[in-house]
Amino acid sequence: MKRYLGYLLIINLFITTCLFFYRNALPSPSALNPLLRGEPLQTATSKQPFYVNTKEFRFYIDPVYEYTLHGLVVSKYNARKKFMARIDKDLNVSDLCVIWGDNAFRGDYKKITFWSGEFTCFARFVGNKTYYAESLEEAKQLVQQARQSFFFINEQFSNNHLLTDNPQLAKQLRNVNIGDQISFSGYLVNYGASPNQIYRYTSTVRTDTGNGACETVYVTSFMTLQKNSYRQAFNLSLISLFCISIIWLAYQLTPFTTKNNPEQDD
Repeated sequence: MKRYLGYLLIINLFITTCLFFYRNALPSPSALNPLLRGEPLQTATSKQPFYVNTKEFRFYIDPVYEYTLHGLVVSKYNARKKFMARIDKDLNVSDLCVIWGDNAFRGDYKKITFWSGEFTCFARFVGNKTYYAESLEEAKQLVQQARQSFFFINEQFSNNHLLTDNPQLAKQLRNVNIGDQISFSGYLVNYGASPNQIYRYTSTVRTDTGNGACETVYVTSFMTLQKNSYRQAFNLSLISLFCISIIWLAYQLTPFTTKNNPEQDD
């Protein structure tokens, strides 16, 4: 038994190590939810400005539009409560960088590297056959006229500053992983200490770039459409590794093992 547990522990450790490097791998287009084909829904709102309270501050929230988005998370950044001096860290709990539409279902995101910083999201295009298009129409022209290998559409890519004063929603947003397929609704908002002291404004179009191009969303509902299967497999392998390690250790320490009782057969 001791020998078999040792083999199992080594195999599990090897699998866990391999999955660690793939835990943030993005799913294939065939695994995407059809909802991700749609564009974000932005409509007029009658919601009036309001205030919310966090643990330390009171914030003024000014709704601009109602907003719903279904997307694939390609990068994320959680506000660090212990290491950042930002006063909005308990309100702007997470930044999620997402893609949808042709950017998702063509699968060209597999050839792009995404990463996030504080309030920012970046994409690095690989090789000399990656083409950046400001709009879907421009992307189609690239494909039809120049027969380019793949493209990336700016208006189907966004970084979202997600705000909430709801602890349960905040926990859900912080627990989102790269590769998850998500859906959220709420309001595009400007927010600050008061109407005369706004900290951050929201973008209201998907075609802008650079500073100020991010959507600031006060989230009222959130759903994970599909978890990243690579991350789920990695989490399961960690649990399995922990359990096998405990069993192996217990077997080593128990007085009834062959190790401590040579009269028993191995």
